[in-house]
Amino acid sequence: MEKYPDVIPLVGKETWDNVYKPDVDSYLLMNVLEKERDFINSHEPMTSLEIGVGSGIVSKYVKELFPRITTFCSDINPYALECTKKVHKEGNLIESSLIESIRDESIDLFIYNPPYVPTPEEELHHSYLSLSWAGGKDGREKIDCVIEHLWDILSPRGIGYIVIIQDNDPKAIIEMAVKHNLRPKIIDSIILETEKLYVLRLIPIFEINE
Repeated sequence: MEKYPDVIPLVGKETWDNVYKPDVDSYLLMNVLEKERDFINSHEPMTSLEIGVGSGIVSKYVKELFPRITTFCSDINPYALECTKKVHKEGNLIESSLIESIRDESIDLFIYNPPYVPTPEEELHHSYLSLSWAGGKDGREKIDCVIEHLWDILSPRGIGYIVIIQDNDPKAIIEMAVKHNLRPKIIDSIILETEKLYVLRLIPIFEINE
């Protein structure tokens, strides 16, 4: 998979300056989706939702991997939605950051590269751009909310992929996922100078004995 080309000519500098730039976490997530392609296809996904869509390149890549899928792209940042509209023209845009607003059992493929950096509370509302990385206490404010509600929105054939880092306490996140009727599995990871990134796969458990 080639690194996605520069998108400034498409969206303009002001928009690009206010959008989370594709980085190692973005490409790790995209590589996982490519690696998991056969597994995902076996679930016959028809809908995908990316919360915090940012530049739109991940959802665009989802459409390239799974041409039949209908992609929904959610972000609270209007610059991110403007960028996504130019980068991924087939995406259905939703101006929201709330997973609770999604209809129950409606999503087959869920994707989230959350704001995972541990930060003081005041950083959470500093700017549109800070919303893409400022994660609050332990970097978990948005992650925990998604884990709590993911089972509700995933279809019986649904699959979720979430990026987390070591500072988020992956073990605690996995334990939380199990408590919320999700089967967690770390699919890939990468070690950087200052952090370790993981991609966590989450599958809903609909049968008690499963």
